[in-house]
Amino acid sequence: GFLVNTKGCRIQDLDPYDQSIRKCLFDEKSLICNKNKISMLVKTNGNTLYVDMTVIAKYNLTEDTVNCCYKPFWRQELTLKQYANYCTPFTSTTIEEQFLVVKCQLQNESYIDYFSFVHVDESETKESSQKVQDKISVLLIGIDSISRLNLHRQMPKTVRFLQETGQTVEMLGYNKVGDNTFPNLIPVFSGLSDSELEHICWPNSDTAFDECPFIWKNFKEYGFVTGFGEDASKIGLFNYLRIGFRKQPTDFYFQAFNLASEHEIGHEKWLNAVLCLGKRLNVEVLLDITMQFAINLKDHPSFGFFWETSLSHDYLNLPKQGDDYYLKLFEKLHENGIFNNSFIIFFSDHGIRWGEIRRTYQGYLEERLPFLLISYPNWFAEQYPHAVFNLRANRRKLTTPFDLHKTLKDLIDLKNITNTMLRERLSFPEHTKGISLFLPLNETRTCAEAAIPEVWCTCHQSVTTSKNDENVKESANNVVSYVNKMLEGYVQCGKLSLNKIISARLEHVPIFEAQFKQTYLTDYTVIIETVPGKAIFEATVRHSIATKKFSVVPPVSRINTYGNQSYCISHYLLKLYCYCK
Repeated sequence: GFLVNTKGCRIQDLDPYDQSIRKCLFDEKSLICNKNKISMLVKTNGNTLYVDMTVIAKYNLTEDTVNCCYKPFWRQELTLKQYANYCTPFTSTTIEEQFLVVKCQLQNESYIDYFSFVHVDESETKESSQKVQDKISVLLIGIDSISRLNLHRQMPKTVRFLQETGQTVEMLGYNKVGDNTFPNLIPVFSGLSDSELEHICWPNSDTAFDECPFIWKNFKEYGFVTGFGEDASKIGLFNYLRIGFRKQPTDFYFQAFNLASEHEIGHEKWLNAVLCLGKRLNVEVLLDITMQFAINLKDHPSFGFFWETSLSHDYLNLPKQGDDYYLKLFEKLHENGIFNNSFIIFFSDHGIRWGEIRRTYQGYLEERLPFLLISYPNWFAEQYPHAVFNLRANRRKLTTPFDLHKTLKDLIDLKNITNTMLRERLSFPEHTKGISLFLPLNETRTCAEAAIPEVWCTCHQSVTTSKNDENVKESANNVVSYVNKMLEGYVQCGKLSLNKIISARLEHVPIFEAQFKQTYLTDYTVIIETVPGKAIFEATVRHSIATKKFSVVPPVSRINTYGNQSYCISHYLLKLYCYCK
């Protein structure tokens, strides 16, 4: 069957355990942060920081020999931090600072841990509590590189909880619009493509993002408290091969905390991401911050965005070990009434982009179809019935990160989505890239209309074709020439040649020419291996019957990891292709 079956788009409904990918599904080795199984020496409860006296014996300490102190630190410009020049001794104390490092003297070594707190400025909250009535908090919880199907495979408990709790809609046709994280999240937060962002406020990778029109600025203007946190900040959204923000972008910004703690107590770096912070998982620390933010700001409208990369970025099957932590987060949010005062968006940027699964057609589609689940309170559905009716009707339509942006914009001021206002908006349709999910999406919507580049579109139907076909060989050679041309002028990169064709698919794409005569182009999607370096690339090559020409439809995807093969180049796009001599 089809997940989306409209005039403009058909997206296949795949079996999450299809035969073609079964060999890719297995349990990763257990990730253990707490090697000696001894509970943490220092813990927190709300704003209290305390030494856990029930475990001191295991650290060979007595009440008289416990010697712990905490030192606050603060974010400065970009990635700079400043530590206090004092360390305050404690056994149990109330904390007023946001970030701190704890040091305890053991017999032969120091015990070090990092803690983060979300303190609410009461004066701010009192002022605007009258205004709270007509606002809904917005909480975005995201996980890198998880397709909709892989979410169901890896995190069934979390999915079940969301589906059984309150009102949750799963968007089945949510399609990515760019290759990796950056071009799929920039549209969510700015409504712009990454190239438009470059044009407007980010001319090159040495520019900070401070001037860019990110949506948390709009929420802030409307009196919302804003927050943004990631684990694995080193490879974070604004920091991987980029310089990030000069000034802190949101009221609560956790990047300095994550960078400091990863540097000092991070371990278990299996590939690109640090998986543990001391005795805790990196993701566990992030979800604790997420929980504090949502719960401590419960009586104040807030906009929070929390993004996890550590467990999911490099491994198809590692997110399974995060299922219980996410379940616990959502249960706690539910117990504390957050599902009743917030619009919760649980989502990803794309599916996994490399590894064995990416050599299958299922992996090709999954990479393009991330998950998006949206939960809203009952009162919201009662107050804005048309908006919610449309949202639910759109679950089987083709949707994008641009649409998610428009939806967020509507949540800044709920007057946008009253029944009257929606009727009015339908009479004057906007001709923009994204359409709010609170409006009905057209049955005729195509990838082109939704601003999904051809190469990422999942509405097409393709068939396997022979690797020995002359057109397939020609397409493969075109891809190699295309990559070599991109690397021209970078003398440190070796020239690539075709080693083998791994697989090929063929698809006829309809195009409408003058007088609406329908003709077809033929697209070949090839997976090839090049040498030196054994890179595996996937690309779509368009063959025009009329001109007999072959042309690569950019970009060319790299679907195996490049490790340090491209150490000699810092350009974030060319890193995928360069094999350093």
